Amino acid sequence: MTEPAPAIGLFEAKTHFSRIVDDVVNGRSGAVPVMRRGKPAVYIVADAFYRQATAGASPGIRYGLAKGKYRLARGIDAGNAEVLRLFRGGEA
Repeated sequence: MTEPAPAIGLFEAKTHFSRIVDDVVNGRSGAVPVMRRGKPAVYIVADAFYRQATAGASPGIRYGLAKGKYRLARGIDAGNAEVLRLFRGGEA
């Protein structure tokens, strides 16, 4: 897939929707961010890219996004009792 296309406004997306979809489907453009009030609202992407990105995941849920990227110390939970005691004002 090519690099994402420059962001376009919602009005431009509505006006040139057929051309934008044609460019994305034929690989002339990557994901096209559509802005609404200056913030990204949606991306126009090819079906094959969408299916690959969402394979095995429920729509809208991104489980395991950081899987394998971070390591935690073995004893990370060792101080939980002490933290709980401090939150309770020093009482166990």
